[in-house]
Amino acid sequence: MKVKRGLVALLSGALLMMPWAVAAASAPPTVSSLSAVVYEPQSGRVLYEKDGRTARPMASTTKLMTALLATELLDMESIVQVPSGAVPVEGTQLGLAVGESISVRDLLAGLLLSSGNDAANALALLMDDSLPAFAQRMNARAAALGMTDSLFVTPSGLDQGGHSASARDMALLGAAVLQKPSAAELCAAKTATVTIGGRRMTISNHNKLLRLYEGCIGLKTGFTKKSGRCLVSAATQNGVTLVIATLNGGDYWNDHMALYKYAFSLVRQEPLSPPILPPVAVAGPPPWTDTADSRCCPLTGASARGAGQLSGGTARLLMGAAGCGTGDRPCDLYGRGASACRRAYPLRKSGACTAFALVGVFVVPTFQTITGCIVIKE
Repeated sequence: MKVKRGLVALLSGALLMMPWAVAAASAPPTVSSLSAVVYEPQSGRVLYEKDGRTARPMASTTKLMTALLATELLDMESIVQVPSGAVPVEGTQLGLAVGESISVRDLLAGLLLSSGNDAANALALLMDDSLPAFAQRMNARAAALGMTDSLFVTPSGLDQGGHSASARDMALLGAAVLQKPSAAELCAAKTATVTIGGRRMTISNHNKLLRLYEGCIGLKTGFTKKSGRCLVSAATQNGVTLVIATLNGGDYWNDHMALYKYAFSLVRQEPLSPPILPPVAVAGPPPWTDTADSRCCPLTGASARGAGQLSGGTARLLMGAAGCGTGDRPCDLYGRGASACRRAYPLRKSGACTAFALVGVFVVPTFQTITGCIVIKE
């Protein structure tokens, strides 16, 4: 077989990882909430934890799961009718009546801003035939997210049958919702205009942290007598996003602001200079082939996932340019292909961060790459 040669080109950034440590010099704040977790999604690191694995009632922060599923299963622009069974329901309301027309997006706005229990039921019944069936769907999605301390019973968060989750689990859920643009946009909105049965109205977000803390980008409040005050929030500062979940709190606004002040003092995003890599052979039996991972083209991070999402000739062209066969799949450093990529090219150290070498001779312009790493103070 004729062996072609190509230049190993570093893409504009790399997926970066590092050993983590939390600074010992800065004392964490005292918070009123019985459970609290500060989570950094890019690294998957918990920066602060107070009884973070105890399952507690989480009230309307539950609606983040209903919102996540709605963005994954429903067309946001669809006009639907409020299902029978969605109302009446106790607690906070958007003001729906059975049979009224409303868009899925407006139901989602009513869910996340007004915390409408009727909107939660309506969305659930658009996805499943009954609320118990939707609860099963919620629990399956929770398991897929790694939420190991959770039991979902209602789509709204009303207390029923052991409905509960840990602060850790709710932080994971908040991070997942941030990856859904339609839900994340509404979580960050202070107000929204919705149309219900031809009636237009403006609704306000219950999350006062959007006004109290600069950089806050959501997410959801909750309260019942059993749960106490609950809040899952997110904030961005200097390129770093943190998610905080607190359960059964008193002064939860100040809890979150104090935790952000503490946690943001620990982290920063550090840009990296790209390594220069030599030309290598990229055809024939590639060095990254093995029986466990099959053949894969060692692109990294979002570039790998992007290549996998392309169809037909474009994907084959990209992988062919890197020396992979037309039937090969790109390596995904979050998946099994990671081990093959690591064996193919050694890790290159850059300060406290470790960069994976990237392979390819061109990049589709829409690919998103990571150009830095999160650094936590030693």
